[in-house]
Amino acid sequence: MDSLTHALAITVVFTAAGRPELVPFAVLGAVVLDIDVVFHRFSDRDPRLYIFTHGGITHSIAGAVATSVLFAVIGLIVVTMALPAYGPVSPILAILAAIAGGLSHIVLDYLAYPGIPLLYPLSDHKFTLGIMAGPSIFLTVASIIYLLLIVAGLADTGHPLPYVLFFTAVVLASVSLKVYVGSRIDGKTIPGLIPIDWLAVTETPDTVRVIKYSLLRGPGENIVFEKCRGQPAGRQQDMESPELKRLRYHSYAVTEEHDGDKVRYIDPLREHGYLWYPPYYKSVRVPVKKESGR
Repeated sequence: MDSLTHALAITVVFTAAGRPELVPFAVLGAVVLDIDVVFHRFSDRDPRLYIFTHGGITHSIAGAVATSVLFAVIGLIVVTMALPAYGPVSPILAILAAIAGGLSHIVLDYLAYPGIPLLYPLSDHKFTLGIMAGPSIFLTVASIIYLLLIVAGLADTGHPLPYVLFFTAVVLASVSLKVYVGSRIDGKTIPGLIPIDWLAVTETPDTVRVIKYSLLRGPGENIVFEKCRGQPAGRQQDMESPELKRLRYHSYAVTEEHDGDKVRYIDPLREHGYLWYPPYYKSVRVPVKKESGR
């Protein structure tokens, strides 16, 4: 979800609750989680830090709370130093508002693919309701229009009903489309940026099958990728290598191609352009190792 939608959503919540004085801290908590867009510098240099990426560590429940609290405290210090007379809210309420903003962020991001690691550091598994692509074009456009109307004096956060109704309609429509496509075709259904186009992905022990599905034309192209090609006898891959763990974290599915003493691991959905996000770490080439005793 885009940062503007995150900010407007939590603004609407706190304004409707009659606590507009808490909005700045709630918005801070709601948008600061996306500071992780700069974290890829860490995982680029050291694949063991693969969780330091956009949609990574700050998008877990623990990470969201910790990040929100940290920046709320920083915000309070800055405000106190810059505006000594400013004090409309207590520090505790400001921090709680920031936490609420951070948790609202991960709730919204949970709606979209490829998901977020909610339970990290217990697990790096990504969770998603999978009803829309991230970000949603419709929600982004609605947020921009709503903001422009506010700036023009034609709307205000105290009367957000049109925005709330549109937001709710998009979510309900996305759920309905997910259910409909799932009833028409087998596999894990993944929405495209334009919600009339979907993918259905089915994994077996030997293959990854991808079917394009259009709401207008029905099932389309059917592509099958072999999970393992050219595996040399007597060799095995170190499945815990940092580079491979980083690739798997960013991928929807992984296949492998062996070539002598090297093996190339690939996310076929992103490598072949069926999905574009995440745009990095689509494949990795690593050495294989001999089995012990060989």
